[in-house]
Amino acid sequence: MKYCVTCLCKEHCQQRKELLRTGADPKAICSGKAVDPDEEYRRILLDSYLKHRFPRKARDRYREKGEGNVVVSYMSDCILMLDCDLKRQDDIIEFAREYCKTHNLLDALVMRTSECMQVDLFGEPLGNFCVVFGRILQWSEIRWHVLEAFRLGMVDKGFVVIRKFQSITIRVSAKNNKVPYPKFVAYFDDGDSRIGLGIKKFLKYWAMCRGLGFKKTELEEIER
Repeated sequence: MKYCVTCLCKEHCQQRKELLRTGADPKAICSGKAVDPDEEYRRILLDSYLKHRFPRKARDRYREKGEGNVVVSYMSDCILMLDCDLKRQDDIIEFAREYCKTHNLLDALVMRTSECMQVDLFGEPLGNFCVVFGRILQWSEIRWHVLEAFRLGMVDKGFVVIRKFQSITIRVSAKNNKVPYPKFVAYFDDGDSRIGLGIKKFLKYWAMCRGLGFKKTELEEIER
């Protein structure tokens, strides 16, 4: 049964007060539009959540679209993945090639995670990248490599700090219908034609989830 209870519906609050004054059952059906209390309660919770988490323009856009955002990431505690933000593409490619060869990490995959409007002191464009290495490692080894990458200036302090959770997470899907999924930039190996297991696992998950976070029309274009 649909009824107005606990003042969930603002349109019928006055009618509920009048019912209470007359000693009527507060669960009585309002004379106006009947309201499902469960649906109204969910709407109030959603409005409260959006009010505290998002600005007004974002809340309006959310209600108009009637859809949320899906962001999927790949998490691992045995694959060395570095999140390198605000770096030149040439520097990232050179770093991935040399680091892979120096530390015998089998192969390296470089992907651009998002574009950036910033430039360096010489006017060269910067971007956000991730580097995935093929060799399977122990977590103690991964932690050492993260600190070494920080010493070389390839990752920031925030990336080092969150490693206390003993895992690395790299986004593989689109974000907010604006930031596309990570795109391929370069791949290096040690001369062996086989792809490292770490990169295989990452690419398998990337291929499966890269279309998430897009509108339906954009997803159809990807599938073509």
